[in-house]
Amino acid sequence: MRWLWWLLWLPIAATGADFHQLLEKIRREGVAERAHQEERLKRFLAEHARRQQLVDELKAELARTKARADALRARLEAGEKRLAELDDQWKNQAGDLEELFSQARQDAQAIKSLLHDSLVNAQQPGRLKFLDELASPKLKASLEDLKRLWDVLLSEIGESGRVVRFSAPVVAPDGSEQNRTVVRVGVFNAFSQGRYLRYLPGSERLLDPVQQPPGRPRRLAADLEQAQGGWHKVALDPSRGALLALVAQTPGWLERWLHQGGVVGYFIIALGALGLAIVCWRYGDLILVERRLRRQKPLPEPRLDNPIGRLRQALAERKSAQGGSDETLAVYLDELVQHELQRLYLGMNTLSTFATIAPLLGLLGTVLGMIETFDAIALFGTGDPKLMSSGISLALVTTEQGLTVAIPLLIAHSFLRGRAERIAALITEEGAELFERYSHG
Repeated sequence: MRWLWWLLWLPIAATGADFHQLLEKIRREGVAERAHQEERLKRFLAEHARRQQLVDELKAELARTKARADALRARLEAGEKRLAELDDQWKNQAGDLEELFSQARQDAQAIKSLLHDSLVNAQQPGRLKFLDELASPKLKASLEDLKRLWDVLLSEIGESGRVVRFSAPVVAPDGSEQNRTVVRVGVFNAFSQGRYLRYLPGSERLLDPVQQPPGRPRRLAADLEQAQGGWHKVALDPSRGALLALVAQTPGWLERWLHQGGVVGYFIIALGALGLAIVCWRYGDLILVERRLRRQKPLPEPRLDNPIGRLRQALAERKSAQGGSDETLAVYLDELVQHELQRLYLGMNTLSTFATIAPLLGLLGTVLGMIETFDAIALFGTGDPKLMSSGISLALVTTEQGLTVAIPLLIAHSFLRGRAERIAALITEEGAELFERYSHG
């Protein structure tokens, strides 16, 4: 086709020689073109043969790989089958061992729960970690593991009867951690610096709580810490701290009196304080008056710091100033004696009134507490006693406060009145003597 292209462009007026030359040129070029195409065809065939050989090699490699995979799969299936047979054979041969391992795992879990709150863990931290491993389903317990499990139980039994002193970190009330000397009494209680400690299971630490039992148990704990041997008394909590926590949370008499009685309780306390002040004032005054009376008795000259001296002075002045009949003198002397007796019995009626009002206020608190209790029952029912405890506490505490205030005030009133009557007898006796002395008869 290429030489036809050139023919189309030849000039129409070309000579015959030019035409033959052109034709020869076209033939040569055609030969060269065919040689070039043959060369390309050879290279293509060679490359195709090489690629075909590579494909054949890959197919052969794939066939070998598939054969190897089939062989491995067959071995895997045979191995799994053999493993299943061995597993069945092991289970058949193991017999009761699997039940033993299962029981060991259950025992390990139960012992861990039992010893989780033990005070011995604070002395020996980390001693129960192997129980987690022993309780794992994947672990087959060995004979050493079973012996160790038995040793833990025996150790706990032995430690429950020992009093041990050791050093351990203690969390102080302010949150800081201090290394203290701790005395452990069995698995029940631990003391440090005369204070009861609580065990924190999660951190294996001992806590020094802010709230502590009353004074005597703490004194016994301090004595035990200082002891070097022998027998000593100590307050133990068999519940491992639960009872001590309740005792520590129990309000003392001061807190009960100041807070649980409510507004009525405050009135009763104020009444009792005022009554106590009156009792102290009147008792001191009566003692002073009685002493002055006894000093005045033998003295001829009157002293104005006591009732007898004032009576003598008043009658002496009246006698010197004016006379009068015996009836007038008796009336005047009776007025003086009554005035002195009024001063002597000052505050007695107030004490009697306080002793009467205090139980009535306690009864008022009882009524208010019962109303509060019934309101709680109406709202929440009787399922939770704590909801009713506030009203019951108010009812009982105010009654206790009223009686506690009334009884001492009543006793004090009787005592003071008796002492005042004894002094009044001395004053009346002195008045009779003065009447005989200054009368006309």
